[in-house]
Amino acid sequence: MSTTILCQIKRAEIPFHIEEADVNIRSIEELCYYLQNNLPLVDLSFFGTKLVEWLDTELGAHQLVADLHRIVTEAPDPHLQDLVMPVMREASWLNAEEEQQMWERLRSLEEEPVASRMKQRADAYVRYGKLARAVRTYDMILKLRQTEKLGLSFSGSVWHNKGVAHARLFQMDEAIRCMEEAYERMHTMQTLRSLLLCTWQGKGEEAFRAAADEKAVDPETRELLASEFRSAEFPEEPGDPFASLDDWIRKYRRETEL
Repeated sequence: MSTTILCQIKRAEIPFHIEEADVNIRSIEELCYYLQNNLPLVDLSFFGTKLVEWLDTELGAHQLVADLHRIVTEAPDPHLQDLVMPVMREASWLNAEEEQQMWERLRSLEEEPVASRMKQRADAYVRYGKLARAVRTYDMILKLRQTEKLGLSFSGSVWHNKGVAHARLFQMDEAIRCMEEAYERMHTMQTLRSLLLCTWQGKGEEAFRAAADEKAVDPETRELLASEFRSAEFPEEPGDPFASLDDWIRKYRRETEL
């Protein structure tokens, strides 16, 4: 996107609401930005009747709509890149190098195990504050036989991030249980810290000290954690968060005066 010039072809009178992220978009550029930064939340169903009708009636992108309709109806087994890339090209959103990178990202995502793709989606729900939806998705992942086959690190990260979602919902007993499961699988300082933080926030300092003793946390580390937890927030999910689409839209509209 480094060489893209942001120019509006047409802005929608009625925005399109993307339920997965709870954001409204009004232009093809905003749709491209969403697709580029939120691929785990995009699947074939994203390009359903509502989006296609919005592109047609609100943006007047008739040729794009015809192309998408042809792909959906004529391709025996359409791939996600078959639908994403025409949208990107409609706005001239990517240069040649970025287009190749997008192809690689889409192909890589498609080749990942189902459980891994679902986890990326659930993690995105957490980042967007769709916590109940995230918990349901993590539960579905944990029921998959494939999950444990992906290794203890993967299943442990699912439990950890499920605990994050519960903590942000103030469901601390569930958060502690999830963090216990995560620590049993991963035995990392991050999971231990998250477990002890949830224990502190859910049951108080005395329970934290008892849990720290049970986990054989040395006195110096225990006191450092106690000092930190007195002003700590809820535990964070691993990885860098996605860029905020809402922040980008506000900045974009301010700079373009549209």
